[in-house]
Amino acid sequence: MTDKIVELAAVRKRRVLDDGPAFDAGYRPAEKLADWYLDGGYTYGDMLHAMAYSAAAQLFRDLPAQDAAVEVRSCFELILKDLRQRGPHYGHEPY
Repeated sequence: MTDKIVELAAVRKRRVLDDGPAFDAGYRPAEKLADWYLDGGYTYGDMLHAMAYSAAAQLFRDLPAQDAAVEVRSCFELILKDLRQRGPHYGHEPY
C-alpha cells in the first residue's frame, strides 16, 4: 500500500469522526445525481461512465497510475460482486 493510499484513508477516517453529518448522507447525493443524469436524457451507460470516469480520474490524479488502476478495478469488482449476491439497494438501506 502506498503512502498516498494510507494518507487518503487517514483523511477519510478524520472526516467520518470530525464531520459525521457529511458522511451521514451516505450514497444519497450520488443517487440523486444518477437520477439527475437519467432525467436529463443520459442513457444508463452515459450516466455510469460520467460518474465512474470522474471518480477514477481523480484517483489517477492523486495516486501513481498503477495504484489508481488497482483501486478502480477492485472497486468495480466489489460493486459487481455485491450486486450479484445481494441485488441492487439504495446506499442508506440495510441489506
